[in-house]
Amino acid sequence: MSEEIHDPVMGYRITCTREGENLIIDTRAEPGGGPPPHVHPNGEERFSVQEGKVEFLVGRRKVIAEPGDELVVPRGTRHAFKNVGDSDAVFRAELVPEPTGTGQGFFEETAAAAKQGMYTKRGIPTGPRAAMHLLAILERYQDFAVITNPPPVLQRLLFPLARRFG
Repeated sequence: MSEEIHDPVMGYRITCTREGENLIIDTRAEPGGGPPPHVHPNGEERFSVQEGKVEFLVGRRKVIAEPGDELVVPRGTRHAFKNVGDSDAVFRAELVPEPTGTGQGFFEETAAAAKQGMYTKRGIPTGPRAAMHLLAILERYQDFAVITNPPPVLQRLLFPLARRFG
């Protein structure tokens, strides 16, 4: 099991473990905590809620999940989660498969950027330098996760700028 990774902007703490090609992400989300919408291009994500009340966005559909509920997000489907309860929500996410082995690094780098004040709760960079840094992270981990705003097509156009000026 990895050390706990804390993203103070997105409002969650995670630990990662691997089971073969699968990445297990144990999550504790603060009230209101959760990431912006994103997709995993190479694996489906399975969630199981242990504590709290979590709103999941899956495609265009919103689903409220509570302890004992499970949810599967197909590969390549836009999704997000948000703790809509009054206390921490605890759940497990399993990315099946996560063959790149880069998921933990993605979380470590985005949490470090959060601690440096590089982005807002909505995932928006706080300045030009932060934007270049975050674009470099997104390019490095595009096989693991792709945020959906700005649109992925625009991100791919901006990646060369991030490489040049980042």
